[in-house]
Amino acid sequence: MRDLLSVLRFLVSPASSWAVARRSTRPVAEQERGWFYPLLAVVAASAFVQMAYGASLTASLVRAVALFSALFGGSLLCPVLISLSLQRLKTDGDRPVAEWELKLFSMYNLSVLALVAIIQNLLPVELLPLYILPVYLLFVVSKCAPFFGISNEEKRMLFVFGTFLIIILVPLLILLILWQFMPQEI
Repeated sequence: MRDLLSVLRFLVSPASSWAVARRSTRPVAEQERGWFYPLLAVVAASAFVQMAYGASLTASLVRAVALFSALFGGSLLCPVLISLSLQRLKTDGDRPVAEWELKLFSMYNLSVLALVAIIQNLLPVELLPLYILPVYLLFVVSKCAPFFGISNEEKRMLFVFGTFLIIILVPLLILLILWQFMPQEI
């Protein structure tokens, strides 16, 4: 529960929350098991609420599997892609960034997308303004960017936009690919 509160605190005050998260002595794998994977399970379970609004079991199951897979795949691919972008943007004097920092940063940002998915699943109709909420990640990433050791301001802005696109597009692409291959109705 305390970890989920840290995710909500991350939304309100990204820079100070990220500073606290970086100082944490808990391993990232423990945090994954402690709050991130359960959050993904809640996302998947919330997809079945749509059955109360008339969706079929098959449609709810497909939605649950697709959302879980997209966010889980994003948690695996986003740190790798962010690391590749950091390698291209860093200069020799910049501070190296640990892999666990990128993994934790991706988990925190993907949790925002998970919260949006949960809210959307609980509502009877799709609200388009909720899909604008992930743009808030641009603000979150920009506030956390100084912690990644990029000294050049221009490269820092490239990092912010690149990371934002990675965090948004990777789960979205996985979701679109899964929607193409999963049956919608049987």
